[in-house]
Amino acid sequence: MGIDLVDVAGFAEQLDVPGTRFGAQAFSAGERAEVGSSDPSRAQRLAARYAAKEAFVKAWAGSRFGAAPTLAEWSLSEVEVVSDPHGRPSLRLSGHVAAAVAEQFGDAWTAHVSLTHDGPSAAAVVVLEHHDQHQSVRSSDQHGDTQ
Repeated sequence: MGIDLVDVAGFAEQLDVPGTRFGAQAFSAGERAEVGSSDPSRAQRLAARYAAKEAFVKAWAGSRFGAAPTLAEWSLSEVEVVSDPHGRPSLRLSGHVAAAVAEQFGDAWTAHVSLTHDGPSAAAVVVLEHHDQHQSVRSSDQHGDTQ
């Protein structure tokens, strides 16, 4: 599990620095299009998505507790926050991040994502769930009980 909190005012300043490439480097074209450039809550919405990227990294790092880091370098845009037709967020991975997560979990994982923004803050929580088929044992079987 990972959580991250972003100060929206400071984040908005970073987005608005003349000549900055931060927004283009941190967010995919799809993320930028979904939020839009004229949306009055643009900074809040992007800050929540940025928090989700950071929360994902924390959740993934936690899943590797005691193991060496997998990637020396990666791009924030490789962790993309996408929404279903009803506005529910999820993550889509690409590039080096997708390859490293696939090496660790295969296709048997889900990222549960929650975004929020209110006033000066935006936050996200990401829970990584690994669906290990070999570990799905009834609790009674763990104690040697049989039926």
